[in-house]
Amino acid sequence: MTVKKAKPELEKVESEQLTVQDKSTNQQSEIDILREQNKALQEQMAEQMKMMASLMSQQSNNQPSQNTAHNEVNRMVKVVHLSNPSAPLTTPIELSNRKFDFRFFGEEKFLRFDEFQELASKYKRWFELNILALGSEESDLVERFDLICADDVALTSYHIKNLGNLTFEELEDLYKKVSDNHRLLITRMWAYGYYDLKEDGYKDRRKVDMLNDFSGGAMENILAEIDEARKRK
Repeated sequence: MTVKKAKPELEKVESEQLTVQDKSTNQQSEIDILREQNKALQEQMAEQMKMMASLMSQQSNNQPSQNTAHNEVNRMVKVVHLSNPSAPLTTPIELSNRKFDFRFFGEEKFLRFDEFQELASKYKRWFELNILALGSEESDLVERFDLICADDVALTSYHIKNLGNLTFEELEDLYKKVSDNHRLLITRMWAYGYYDLKEDGYKDRRKVDMLNDFSGGAMENILAEIDEARKRK
């Protein structure tokens, strides 16, 4: 009789063990689910933080800081003159609160930042013609305002001071590199140098013919104008 009753008791114990195992399995599954949900939430938050950091960085780059704005108010900008008008002619600049003249090639003037902004807007064409340029230390403004830097212009103060002494090859190479406005400047300076005979180099007829040919006859026309003007005096 005792042996026969043991079987149901054994089955009851086994059933209870299975129930405990099922509960344990269910609890583990719930823990795993919670872990996965927490991991996904953390990844989502990390991604959102990255997006916010990127957005803040873009806004910071697009909008000048207070320090930058303060520095620009007090900033002085170097402007270089790249023309050489014959006296008494000058290159006149007229701003809303200031008037001045450039008189020789390579002349430098410093403008307040607000004056420079007005100059860059009002005289933009003169930068395009290589009459004005920014100093080498203003590289950030060259790109920002789409202007030119004096260091990037082929004609320099050296060429202006030594124009009559340049060899035929140097003069030819220079003429091919410079802008149309500077080609006219070189031709005009040479014409006046030819008449004034400040230096022996201006007497070189081969250089005169070369400049006249390259300028499409401009040298001959300028020489004729100078000659006519001097006859009237």
